[in-house]
Amino acid sequence: WKVTAVLNILIQLIEKSNINEQLKAIEAGTAITEEVAGEFGMKPIYTMTGFFSLVGLLRLYCLLGDYHMALSCIEHVQFKDKDMMALVPACQITANYYAGFAYFMIRKYANTIQLYQHILGYMQRTKTVLPEPFLPS
Repeated sequence: WKVTAVLNILIQLIEKSNINEQLKAIEAGTAITEEVAGEFGMKPIYTMTGFFSLVGLLRLYCLLGDYHMALSCIEHVQFKDKDMMALVPACQITANYYAGFAYFMIRKYANTIQLYQHILGYMQRTKTVLPEPFLPS
């Protein structure tokens, strides 16, 4: 696969869904309207696709070693148990892992510890529901 092709696809999905604007509106506590989300962003499929594209972009930037860009693409994502990420446990675990790794690589150790404590607590609480590959042996 070509890195530039994957980057372009992920960025286009994020832009088409207006997910960053939606996350800013959620952060500010305002309602998500068509003005904020756009025509496509009002459809749940585009919202979720855009959100998971952010996580994919986070992973890709981490694999490429661009940790500042990795963190900048998820700057408006809330790492909470009641967020969009909570709908897919694998996404929540992956996003926390890669965000924590990016923080570690730019020497923000307190942020790394906070994210890893959060995700380990989440895994401990949901031990009975998580699929086998996500549980430590």
